[in-house]
Amino acid sequence: MPVNKAQALQYKKWLDDQAKAAWNLKDDVYQAMVQSGEILRTNVLGQLQAFGGANDRLTPQQMRQLRQITAREIENFRRRSTIILDQGIGDIARLGSMGGDPAMPVLGLLSTPGVGTSPELTALSIAYSADLIDDISRQTQLKINSALTRGLLGEKAPYEIIDEVDKILITKGEKTYLNRANSIVRTEMGRAHGLMQQANFNEIGTDLDPELQPYLDKRWISNLGQPNPRPWHAELHGMTIPYDQDFDVGGEQLAYPRDPRGSAWNTINCNCDVVIDTDRLMAKMEEDEKASIAPGIGEQ
Repeated sequence: MPVNKAQALQYKKWLDDQAKAAWNLKDDVYQAMVQSGEILRTNVLGQLQAFGGANDRLTPQQMRQLRQITAREIENFRRRSTIILDQGIGDIARLGSMGGDPAMPVLGLLSTPGVGTSPELTALSIAYSADLIDDISRQTQLKINSALTRGLLGEKAPYEIIDEVDKILITKGEKTYLNRANSIVRTEMGRAHGLMQQANFNEIGTDLDPELQPYLDKRWISNLGQPNPRPWHAELHGMTIPYDQDFDVGGEQLAYPRDPRGSAWNTINCNCDVVIDTDRLMAKMEEDEKASIAPGIGEQ
């Protein structure tokens, strides 16, 4: 079936819009996590400031109280952040489940309904991400407890302890506890997106005529504009392979960027994407169509 330029451009625009939507979703979730961190910081520092003036010293009883207070606030942070990330993973999984739908009708080939999100796969992604947020919370609590203990042993004034805790809870800068949250948001949301995209591609391939299935491809898209992209990811930019096969990514076999089969070295903070590619499929269908209307022997 012939495809005009307008249809091809429409599909390209849809792909660009999908990529932007996925990026914006991840950014929105991270910004919500930063706001959750700011609430934690404000509440913890406010409680510390209530425990005396510049010349006071913490007593062991006050330190125990502060530990209990900070534990409560960090638990509230964990709950808020888990809810934020849960919602984000659900949203981006739904986006990924539409990863190949428009390729078919827009290019005039066939219309295939999306697979929808997989509740089981989405739940697994959410549970795994929740464990990572739990770990951030535990590590942050340990650092604050350590600061409180050092303050007691060193007979520091509350304002000195506040300064130390503030450095632990600061949400902006190159080295903060939220940097790891940022990695979690972008990696795990991207993983859920890729997982549902691949499920969508598989569904489309299954619905094709068996003779056409080998001609449906997927294409690796490397975010070349990101700082310090992995060279072996950049080298894959534009590479196409059959939709149901794996890319060789630095010696690891990955179905899509951030495939959980890949190592942390190969997947964390990866901003690459994968899209359906119908060039070979379209060419095959056009070839078959021409063959079906070609004049028979003796017909001119």
